[in-house]
Amino acid sequence: MGRRTIREAYSDKARQFVKGMEALKIPVDHALPGRPSTNSLAERNNQFVIATTTTCLLEAGLPACFWKFAIRFVCHLLNVEPSEDDVSAWCKLHGAEFKGDKIPFGALVYFKPSGARANEQAHKFDPKGIPGVFAGYEIAPGINWRRQYMAWALSDMTKQDYSFNAKTIIDKLRHPHLTEKIEVHLPLTFPCKDIYEKVNTTLEGLAVKDRLEGSPDFLEDQQDDDDDDEDDDDGDGGDDRPKKQKTTNRVELQEEEFNRMMDDMDIKLDKEKSDEAEVVGEPPVPPPDGEPPYDGPEPSLYGQTW
Repeated sequence: MGRRTIREAYSDKARQFVKGMEALKIPVDHALPGRPSTNSLAERNNQFVIATTTTCLLEAGLPACFWKFAIRFVCHLLNVEPSEDDVSAWCKLHGAEFKGDKIPFGALVYFKPSGARANEQAHKFDPKGIPGVFAGYEIAPGINWRRQYMAWALSDMTKQDYSFNAKTIIDKLRHPHLTEKIEVHLPLTFPCKDIYEKVNTTLEGLAVKDRLEGSPDFLEDQQDDDDDDEDDDDGDGGDDRPKKQKTTNRVELQEEEFNRMMDDMDIKLDKEKSDEAEVVGEPPVPPPDGEPPYDGPEPSLYGQTW
């Protein structure tokens, strides 16, 4: 592990573990099959890490597809957290406590992008720090930290799908910025939390999500079809009004689709009311030819006449 030698490994008899240890020439001891107690410590740790990662994603307002960033963050904080003897696993390994700032996952931060990435400042007088979302710590081989933090630019977060069952992370967010200079916004803020709750825990957000079936491409294709229909309706080949630009922000697309659905519903309700108003003032429809009108007593609800 890094420059240190692994003396022994312990796992179950999964073939991928056995082959991996053989390739690395690391001695491995195995748990007894059918005896969960021999592997209970590892299973309990796995359950705790998974539950903590889920809570971390929920508090940050990020969908489950961000799990690989969250679980690395959780494992690192567990390593630097003091144990029962008031000494962390990080201190036992390196001989000193972790010196970086402990920042919550998904918190609003300001950071200076590295020169290797595209410059986010469009002008030389723009602020040197840009707003972003904290993504964790860059841990080097051997569990070493070289004072590098990870962060996503806040402008890139607007393009992500925040449905809790979102399948993928957009390309710009798969590789966060690496920076050595980062500041936490105070008071502590989680910028993705509001939109995450709006999409997943409100009737408006759920209605739009069900309409779109979690596909961000649905509205883009529909908008292209609508633009084509507008061009076809214009007989002289020109467009009296400028064509609406394609919106790439998924949140705006969801709001536009929801507003469109509500407008259609209002139109239908207004039409039904107008039809009912027209029917009230019309005379009764006469019976067909050759059939005399019924002049007998009107039946009651109880089968009696009056």
